[in-house]
Amino acid sequence: MTKRIMVVEDNDLNRKLFCDVLRANGFEVEPVADGNLVLETARATAPDLIIMDIQLGGVSGVDLIEAAKADRVLCTIPVLA
Repeated sequence: MTKRIMVVEDNDLNRKLFCDVLRANGFEVEPVADGNLVLETARATAPDLIIMDIQLGGVSGVDLIEAAKADRVLCTIPVLA
C-alpha cells in the first residue's frame, strides 16, 4: 500500500519541489497551499504523514499542529515541521 503524505507549503516552488521528490520516491502526495484548508484536507484524505511549513500566510503552522493533535481523528498522524 502506497503511503500518502500531505505537504503543507504556501510557497509554490517549495511545494512543487517537495511533491516532485516524494512522488519520484513512490509516495502519494496531497499538496495543500492554504493553511486554512489543512485540517479539513487531512480529515478527507487521511495522510500517513504531514509535512508542514511553520510560517504560513494567515495562519501559524504551530497552531495547526496543536489543533491536529487535539482532534481525535487527526491526533495519531505524525507531523514533520
